[in-house]
Order: sequence, then structure tokens, then C-alpha cells
Amino acid sequence: YKRQVLGDIAIYESKLVEDLNIDTVDTLMNLYQKAIEYFSAYNDPTFENYVDRLHVLLNREDIQVILKSKQGSESQPKQTEQKEEENVLKQQKASENQNEQESEQQEKIVQKQEEQEEQEEQEQQEEGENKENEREISKAEGSKEENKEQRNQAVDEEEKVDV
Repeated sequence: YKRQVLGDIAIYESKLVEDLNIDTVDTLMNLYQKAIEYFSAYNDPTFENYVDRLHVLLNREDIQVILKSKQGSESQPKQTEQKEEENVLKQQKASENQNEQESEQQEKIVQKQEEQEEQEEQEQQEEGENKENEREISKAEGSKEENKEQRNQAVDEEEKVDV
């Protein structure tokens, strides 16, 4: 898309020199607008180059004459320039909004990562506590076995004494 638009801009800029007519001017203005929108959407400062080209085009006297003849009004070039400036400002604002949305998404990702790390830490802590409990249970069972053996020995000794 980008290559096509930029290639078409070069073609129509050449056509403008050779054959100055309203169709060529309109097409070139539309191509500049597409380039501005494309580069602005990617926060690429190249869009300013096309804004400048559009302004230079619109400020040329021969272009103004053609545009006036199209509309039959002397205020049309100023209106066109104002519309173009408004469009550029809208695109910049849309780009800023997109950046804000991307920042918010990045913050959400970071927050999810932090929550996940917190959960993993909690699980590790619980796992450590479970292992400690298992050790205590194992000790207690070992003590039970010792007590059982001692009782059995005591019973055996009593039986020997009784015999």
C-alpha cells in the first residue's frame, strides 16, 4: 500500500508539471492525504513531509486558480487548506489515542504479570508450608512408632517377669 501510494505521488507530481489540470491536482491531493494518514497512523514523522508538500501545492497560485475554477469560489482554497489541517489534527489526535490505548494495554499486561508472579510466590510459600507440615506429621508418626515399640518392649518385659 505504502509503495503504491508513494509511487503514485511521484507519477502525479510529474504529471502536474506536464499537464496541469483539476483531475491531476485532485488526485495528488488525495494521494498526499493517504500518505499523511498512513505515516501518521504509525507515528512516523514522515507524515510531516507530506503535510508540507500539500501546503506547498495548495499555496501555488496556478493550483489556486484551478481550484477556484472548480468551485467557482475564491474562498475554496482556504477552506481546502483548513480542511486538510483539520484532517491532519484529527489524525494526530487519533494517533495519540492509539498510543494511549497501547499504553493502557501495556499497563494491563504488566499488571497481569505482577499478579501472576504474586500468585506463584504464594503457591511456593504454601508448598513450603505443606512440606513443613508433612515433616512434622512424619516426626509425629515416628514418635508414635517409637512409643509403640517402647510399649511392646515394656509388655514383653512384664510377660518375662510374670513367667
